[in-house]
Amino acid sequence: MLNGEQREVRQPDEPVGTELFYRRALRKSDRKAVYLPASGSAYPRKSIGTGAWQLFNRTVG
Repeated sequence: MLNGEQREVRQPDEPVGTELFYRRALRKSDRKAVYLPASGSAYPRKSIGTGAWQLFNRTVG
């Protein structure tokens, strides 16, 4: 990658997960699963989340 031989860090089918302040996401290919905590859960702030995982298709078309 640093030599310019590779254009991407990860393959498109490799999953990548993130977590920040109780908000979680998992991306793989053109799919994204998102978890936003509901208010009154372990997350101490007011939230717009449902407390359930949601699946999104990120293709543009």
